Amino acid sequence: MSADQYRDMSLPFIIAVPVYQEKRVVDMQYIYVNQAYAEIMGQSREKLLGNRMSNFVKHKLAFWIKELYGSKDRGIQK
Repeated sequence: MSADQYRDMSLPFIIAVPVYQEKRVVDMQYIYVNQAYAEIMGQSREKLLGNRMSNFVKHKLAFWIKELYGSKDRGIQK
């Protein structure tokens, strides 16, 4: 199964990995985004890939980290 099969899907889809600082998740880094997500963010896929979520999500970053990382209180900075 390839992530590219999600590229043209109408629903936004991302794959992100946690970015740690002193054993705490402080950000998420995009490793895959589909076209629908890029359009919602108002960015190109190329600009999002490899970048941190904090560069594009200015509010509620802690909320999105919890949602993506699946954590309630795993040392997430608020």
